[in-house]
Amino acid sequence: MPWGGLYDVPPDSRRGMGISAFACTPDHFPGLMAAAMRGGSVAAWAAAQGTVTKGGAAG
Repeated sequence: MPWGGLYDVPPDSRRGMGISAFACTPDHFPGLMAAAMRGGSVAAWAAAQGTVTKGGAAG
């Protein structure tokens, strides 16, 4: 895949590539990144924060 090639791949095709995508407000960013880097459940972290999530592993 050439440099920047992910932009040429339709979003639905990326689902099976193991690429995670998440977003949050700046005040939650350190905790979110820590949970993700530990390999923990980001959904569990979000629930502990009282954060409403949409999607999940199935998209």
